[in-house]
Amino acid sequence: MKRILVSLLLVLVIVSILAAACSTPTTPAPAPTTTAPAPAPTTAAPVPGTTTAAPTATAKPTASPTAPAPTTPTKQITLSFSDFGQPRGQSKIYEWVADQMDKQTNGQVKIQITYGATLGPAAENLDGLRLKVFDMALYAPAYAPGKTPLLSVGMQPLLTGDVVAAGKGYIDYLKLPDVQKEQDQWNIITLFPTALPTYNLLGRRPIQKVEDYKGAKITALSGFAKLMAAMGGEVSSMPVMDAFSAMEKGIIDFGSYSLYTYVAYGMHKLPGMKYISLVNHGVLVSFVGINRDVFNSLPQNARDILMKLSAESAVKNAEFHQVEEDRAVAEYKATGVQFYEMLPGEHSRQVQIAQEKVWPEWIADINKRGIDGQKYLDSLRAYFKKYESS
Repeated sequence: MKRILVSLLLVLVIVSILAAACSTPTTPAPAPTTTAPAPAPTTAAPVPGTTTAAPTATAKPTASPTAPAPTTPTKQITLSFSDFGQPRGQSKIYEWVADQMDKQTNGQVKIQITYGATLGPAAENLDGLRLKVFDMALYAPAYAPGKTPLLSVGMQPLLTGDVVAAGKGYIDYLKLPDVQKEQDQWNIITLFPTALPTYNLLGRRPIQKVEDYKGAKITALSGFAKLMAAMGGEVSSMPVMDAFSAMEKGIIDFGSYSLYTYVAYGMHKLPGMKYISLVNHGVLVSFVGINRDVFNSLPQNARDILMKLSAESAVKNAEFHQVEEDRAVAEYKATGVQFYEMLPGEHSRQVQIAQEKVWPEWIADINKRGIDGQKYLDSLRAYFKKYESS
């Protein structure tokens, strides 16, 4: 009987299980899910504050017009310029060039001049140019004649007293092949000469004839110094910045410069320095140069303007010097400085001494370098003569 009851219970359990399996299940609540982000639109997102039309399903997005390239501002270029002297008559010409470069390039190229040998001493301005210590410089072969021997021909006395002829003549001379090679060695382009007015003496007594040079303690440069030594002077060479102190201490009694230089440095105010001797030793030149790589890196329009200004420099330089010389003469008159002319025939004696004792020394030095020194001296004199008569 028990076995029958157990069997019945098993049947009931099985039936209940089958009934539950066949019934419709209750749908469970879906588990919470994170909504996937909407795909990014294929058109650009609108800029805040603007309205963008919604694209239709079939239309292709219209390509945005190409925006104009932004205008790149013109880069300003500042060229550093080393001057071994103070602002003076000689500096007027490259100050003018600097001003014109600024104006004619609309401020794109500026030349910043630093005076007083702050960037480099006079004898080392060529080295500074080559090494790009500065971009431009005034350099004087008189302070370092061995560095540019062919340019040192302009340090010879009594070649010309005409500032314009010296400026134009030297620009032609700079184009000669061996002169160009000399420039290449220093990686420079010499733009123009700064010819100074003819050199005369300021001293503690007048000099009117060759014999008056004997025993005179004079500061002078290069061929000018050799000329006066050949006439009996006791000559020493020094930068103009040092000459004032030497005069003040009585180390020297005479200076050999252009008339306005004495005024620029106040030499005429020193005790006893009251005599101008018009010996007319001729024009002395320095040069304005620029590092060749720096020049080539300038925009073409700036290079063209710089070369145009260089070509105009000879006449402009003479105009500036005339103004400065006139001011100097007025200052001398106001301070009691006296003027003395050479006696008749004495200037010709100076020229003869230069031809016999000074120029041949320069020619011999150039000949040692395998270059015909006489040819280059004659070339420069011919250029000077060409412009003296024009």
